[in-house]
Amino acid sequence: MYRLQKVLPLRMLWAVARISSEASQGRSREQVERLAEKMHAFAARKIGEGLDAVVLGHCHHPRLREWSASQGNVATATLGDWIKDFSYLYYDKGRFQILTEPPRI
Repeated sequence: MYRLQKVLPLRMLWAVARISSEASQGRSREQVERLAEKMHAFAARKIGEGLDAVVLGHCHHPRLREWSASQGNVATATLGDWIKDFSYLYYDKGRFQILTEPPRI
């Protein structure tokens, strides 16, 4: 796949990414929610070990949770995707935000 990325045109790579994404979206929304909840539970355990923030990808379900803990303000985030949600995690002045960017293609 890495070799193909170097030789295929960008439009074709995006088409392959879109097809791959649609194929994996066969999972129900409930399954995605459960995966996101498991990821946030894992992240919360890591916060309990003293981390200030945990950022996770893969479930493509954008969600940000922030709260106060013994070490101060903490956050966990699961990221969306660039194909369907056009979302990304933004950090500025000690705060996280999930923002979206309109498609440019």
